[in-house]
Amino acid sequence: MKRNDFNIFFCFVKGVLITAEVIKASPYKLKHSLKYHFNQTLANCKMFEKYMEEMLGKDIAAIEDEVNSSIIGIVWNIYSMEGDERDAFIQHMESFDYNPENKDAAKV
Repeated sequence: MKRNDFNIFFCFVKGVLITAEVIKASPYKLKHSLKYHFNQTLANCKMFEKYMEEMLGKDIAAIEDEVNSSIIGIVWNIYSMEGDERDAFIQHMESFDYNPENKDAAKV
């Protein structure tokens, strides 16, 4: 199985879109040039998402959206952890040995 860097990029774009919605709903308001750059980034990510939906088709785009939203949810959970929990989780993930050539040999 070959890693697809473009799919990973698309996941991060989805993360920007999800995070932007949270930021827009928060009581904290962006000011001046930060607001400008935020809006530019958000608009570009929305255009990219729309383009990808057209390229992939609605069914495949919906599957990608579900997977990417789940991954971004995991990232949000990591940021929500207390420091010691986050450290333990990261240490646990770093010890995970995934070998795509032999999936049965993967160990946690």
